[in-house]
Amino acid sequence: MTTRSDACCPLCARLATIRRGSIERHVLVQCCHCRAFVIDMRLNEIIANAWRRNLTAILGHLPWLTDATQFAGEHGGIVTLTSTNWIYIAESQARERLHQNKLRTEDVGVARRSA
Repeated sequence: MTTRSDACCPLCARLATIRRGSIERHVLVQCCHCRAFVIDMRLNEIIANAWRRNLTAILGHLPWLTDATQFAGEHGGIVTLTSTNWIYIAESQARERLHQNKLRTEDVGVARRSA
């Protein structure tokens, strides 16, 4: 297993520790902002290319992936991001957060009306 402590987190570009396994094509990323998550090498390459070329269609999903990794970390889990599931995870997290925000907005509206 190879460890780099001076690498950038693929999701938020902050300083992170990345551990590469010798058997699988996955890396473990430990970031103080995104928490710990696993990412496959293919997706890591896609995201690195998106950062280099400022591909907003890809970069726009990263805050939702960060949100998903943070949520999992807060609840004792770890997310595995692959080149086949990352868009699903990002879109699911976006829908969940939007739903939660809508519920909070409705709760505030009900509280105002009853006050």
